[in-house]
Amino acid sequence: IHFFKCPEDKIRVIYNGYDDAIYYPADENTSVIYEEYKVKNYLLAIGPTYPHKNFEMLITAYKDLTEVTKKKYPLVIAGGKEKYLFLLKQYVKKLGLEKSIYFIDYVPIRFMPSLYREAFALVFPSLYEGFGIPLLEAMACGCPVISSNTSSMPEVCGNAALYFNPLDKFSLTSSIQEIILNNDLRNDLV
Repeated sequence: IHFFKCPEDKIRVIYNGYDDAIYYPADENTSVIYEEYKVKNYLLAIGPTYPHKNFEMLITAYKDLTEVTKKKYPLVIAGGKEKYLFLLKQYVKKLGLEKSIYFIDYVPIRFMPSLYREAFALVFPSLYEGFGIPLLEAMACGCPVISSNTSSMPEVCGNAALYFNPLDKFSLTSSIQEIILNNDLRNDLV
């Protein structure tokens, strides 16, 4: 509007989308991810590519959960860039969380819908995003979302996510605990 001197009423925002033939809620419980990766009832985090994705904070917040909770709800970190993953794996080892946090590297596209559908929740700790496609895909698959309250995330998720301050470890830990303990909230988000 400013640069092209175009009237505001001539502008429409067209948001990113998802393929609803691929990303949709499952009619029944599946075990595709368990069969392929041997993990279930997991908290899912997607795409640690660069430090702004804030996975160190997620790992730090996850560490503060009780041992019983970590055993029942492992953290699965999927995808990511090799250099950043190496640093994250070193951090997990330093904190002694190797039995609770699983790195599954690149996930073939055919498994992505099941990865979301079988997750207990998606945790999206990013400090900033241009959009956040995993948020949209997770919600389309009926996966509850816990997301940073910054940049585009609230615009993408609206009132369909539980938000936390990505700079506050307690805020993130509390959000994870809330989604685990409050089944009504989890069902509402689904």
